[in-house]
Parts: sequence; structure tokens; C-alpha cells
Amino acid sequence: MDLELSEEQEILADTVDKLIERHCPVSKVRSLVEDGAGIDRDTWRSYGAVGLFGLLVPESRGGSSTGSDGMVDAALVCEEMGRNLQPGPFVPTLLVAQAVAESERTDAGEVVLDDLLSGRQVATWALAEGGSWDPAEVVLEARREASGYVLSGLKDVVLDAKRADQVLVTGRLDGSLADFLVPTDTAGLSSIPYGSLDVTRRYGQLVLEGVHLPTAALVGRWPDAEASIARRFDRSVALQCAETVGATAAIFEMTAEYAKDRLSFGRPIGSYQAIKHRLADMMMLLEAAKATAASVARQMNGEASDSLLASTGKSYVAEACTTVVQEALQIHGGIGFTWEHDLHLYLRRVKSNEALLGTPWWHRERIYGLIADGPRVDGGPRVDGGPRVDAGRAAGGGHHEAHSDRAGASA
Repeated sequence: MDLELSEEQEILADTVDKLIERHCPVSKVRSLVEDGAGIDRDTWRSYGAVGLFGLLVPESRGGSSTGSDGMVDAALVCEEMGRNLQPGPFVPTLLVAQAVAESERTDAGEVVLDDLLSGRQVATWALAEGGSWDPAEVVLEARREASGYVLSGLKDVVLDAKRADQVLVTGRLDGSLADFLVPTDTAGLSSIPYGSLDVTRRYGQLVLEGVHLPTAALVGRWPDAEASIARRFDRSVALQCAETVGATAAIFEMTAEYAKDRLSFGRPIGSYQAIKHRLADMMMLLEAAKATAASVARQMNGEASDSLLASTGKSYVAEACTTVVQEALQIHGGIGFTWEHDLHLYLRRVKSNEALLGTPWWHRERIYGLIADGPRVDGGPRVDGGPRVDAGRAAGGGHHEAHSDRAGASA
């Protein structure tokens, strides 16, 4: 990201880059795709060892946040994650750790927070339902019982629903939004895997059938959780923008090098005016996306949620970056469509990010509602603007193994 970085932030970015190069380069990501593991636990613990999961958690709670630049630090890390196509729910774990740290202190909560910050456990967040990312449209029911709560319902497009150790489930308790931290080995909780356009990640539908939880499972300050859930969603969007920019920057660099090396009629293809113009247009879009993502991260610090800022950033960054990667595919020609080339892996990540957490169309509808303070055109934004029953496939496919389809990376 093009930010005026402090010395500590420069060290952070350099540390993360070297950490990934040592533990999980793209070649390792490919092997995780092939064997279906999805997450390398040793790599995950190496993230925790240098404090990456505590970037939004104050030092007083065991985190590594030392001031008001937590979101900028997190965005820097997410950009490196995108540049190197890191698998796993890094952003959800980061934000779940923050939610647990801000909750009322309990012995059980302290143990979970410790495990999340150290990388011993993986967390994810279950928000979307029926094709909608809007927290206001959550309907999953939490009922009170003598020993705690009972949760029943479905959650869509949950990242690493099958592999996470903890899932933060957003539901409704007595009509108000509430968060519940649920261990994934809890009775009554199961997941149905989705195929995904992004083969480096795993998504699933979470099924909760009479899941019994203790009182301590309630996270946050119910019944005033709406603001914290809105803030978490907006931060998820902001950090996704940073990740998308990182992946797109890697693609652009890859394409610029290819244009220098690939010869046509005895000359590098990058010496032809048509390719020069395309590369120039791509660079302009990428730089604008970088500036947008950086601005969103800068202004996301503090307690307040800025939904207008988050949606404005997503609606621009997603479309600009998708255009860049599609142009990169055209410049590479036939080789860009092969499974062996890394280009399609980046294209899959950027294109999936365009849909996840709301498409640009979804966010423009959200912006309209925020500015006009009136009803949406269709009563509420949807994941892909289509029927709710199809929107849960935003991850990119049906219920099948994603890596079985290796042709046409630009589909």
C-alpha cells in the first residue's frame, strides 16, 4: 500500500514477506490445493508467533496493537497475504480475536483468546444468510434455556467452516443481534462444503440444529451488539480491499516481466504500443485501487463504523482490480489459461473477492441507502443481485471439489 509508513510498519511488512516466503510460498499453496488440506497449521502458528493475530487487540489483552494504527498495520499484512495467495481465514481470525478481547472477561474467554493470538486455534465468522451480507437481515435464532442458549439455523459462505476450531456465529437473541463463539466440535453443528472459484480457499454452509451453548458463549455487550457487528463487517471489507490490491499488484508485476521476456517477431511484446497502452491503463487502475484501499484503512481506525467508506472502497477496488487481472490474462495469451501457470490462481482470488462480502453492485445499493436514508430499490442488497437461493454460491461454484475444474481460469 502506498502509505507513509513508520519504521515499525516497514519492519512489519518486511517480516511478513519473509515469513511467508519461508513457510508458505505460492508453491506450498499449490500443494495445499492438491492435497485438500487448505490450511497449514505450522504456518498458522508462525503467524501467531510474530503477533499477526493481535494487530487489533491491545497489548493489555495480550495483543500487539500499540496505538491507533491497528487497521493500517492489519491492511499492510493483508496486502502481503494477497500478494502471496495465503489460504485460511486470516481476516476472520483477526476480527474474532478482537471481538473476544472486547468482550467481558471470563476464564474460558481468556483461554480462547490466548489460543487465537498464538495461532494454536483457527477462527472464522458466520454472518451471511440466504444470500444477504446485511447484518440487519440475520434471522438465525438463539433461544434462552436454563444453562445458556440454543442456536438453530443456517449460515452461508463461511470461510473454512470445516477446518476452523472456533466459529463466531451472528444470530438474534430476543430480537436483537448477538454473537456467539461456538467450538466447531459442538454437537448439532455441521458444515456442507462448497466448491469455490478460488481453489486456494474452502467455503461451506454451516448448519446449526439445536446447538446448546453455555452462558459464556455470548460475546460482546448484548443487546447493544449491532454497532460492533457493523464495525466488524466494515473492517472485513476494508481488509479484503487490501488483500485484493496485493494480489493484483503481484499479477501486474508478473505481467510486466512477461511483456519484457516474451518475444514476437524478434521483439519483446512490451515494446509494441498496444501492449504499452494496456500496461499503462492497468497501472493507473492499480495505483488508484492502492490509494483507495490505503485511504479506507487509514480512516477505519477507532471505534466508529464507517459503512459508507467501506462500501465506496469495495465498489471501486473490486471492479478496478478485476479489470487489471483480466487484462493481464489477455497479455499472457494461451499460457495464462494453463493450470501450471500461477496467473489463474491470482485471477480466481481477485474474482472471488469481488463477490464475497458483497459485489460492487451490492455496495453501490448500500451506498444509495446510506446516503438517501431510504429503502433499497429491491428492499435490501443481495450478494449478487439475484435470487437469495443462488447468492450463497458467491464463493464461485456448487457443492463439488473446486480443484476438479482446471480449465478456463477466467470463467
